[in-house]
Amino acid sequence: MGSVVVVPTISNDESFAFAVMQRPDGEAADSCLDPRRQPDCIVAKRQLRFVKRARSNMRVDMRISCLGIGCAVTETCVKGTCVHSESACGASCDEDVLLSAQTSTQVAARPDAGTQNPGPSAGVKLSEYTDMVDASYWSTFDVGQIGVTDRLGGGAFDGRFVYLSPGGYTSKLIGRYDTRAPLAESKSWSTHDAGESDWGGSVFDGRFVYFLPGRASKLLRFDTTLDFNDPTAWTTSPQATSDFQTSRGGVFDGRHLYVTPTQLISPPPPLVVRRYDVQGAFGSVSSFAQLLSSHQRVLNRLLEMRS
Repeated sequence: MGSVVVVPTISNDESFAFAVMQRPDGEAADSCLDPRRQPDCIVAKRQLRFVKRARSNMRVDMRISCLGIGCAVTETCVKGTCVHSESACGASCDEDVLLSAQTSTQVAARPDAGTQNPGPSAGVKLSEYTDMVDASYWSTFDVGQIGVTDRLGGGAFDGRFVYLSPGGYTSKLIGRYDTRAPLAESKSWSTHDAGESDWGGSVFDGRFVYFLPGRASKLLRFDTTLDFNDPTAWTTSPQATSDFQTSRGGVFDGRHLYVTPTQLISPPPPLVVRRYDVQGAFGSVSSFAQLLSSHQRVLNRLLEMRS
């Protein structure tokens, strides 16, 4: 995004603070000064003190995992978690300096750790990865408790919520989990009736979550800046785009959403990749493109984009 140089104006050891704001949807970042726009913004804050005759380089990462996360005045979001924004840097420093300053008590109390099974995580710093094969770091929730009774077609994460696409032939419910709440509690979850079953996954573009049609007829979109239960937050693609082939997943390249086609018949016909320009109107057919290609060329391209 660029570089900024800060120098003292009064004394060589004065303290200072700054904030960096960004909107992944491309809108002006100064709108993030309005608390009502917090769901649209990534905000990184730092507190430092000048050191006489010393120069320090600080890297500030703007992570999508911090989208919409509001922290206390003296805290900042790092990798989806609020930590203290004050740092003591040497010649260079980054967000790991903030993470390493957190105590094990703070780690154990963070919302995504839950309370039912802290396990070894209580003594692990946020900047460390845990052992994936260690069963004590895993927890489960039976989504049947919220009415999702069929298989899932995929999921997406918007920086706070996890969205689960119904992938079977019977369930029409989209499940959403609030990662700031305990996984095993039903009240941490909510559902939305998608009206159709068998969705082929979901993709997040920085503001909207798209639910891709498996055998469903259209592309479904949810506006994460609105309430999950608000009917106006949900829209479907225009009728002329309803000829999606059976899809199983998709990718977003920063401008376009690509819907991965698949066919369950043999030999497969030429596959059509559906592409939506997120800068265009969702209700306009002109925002959608149809990319006709051979089976192998489509497969190679999508594998390349996913890597």
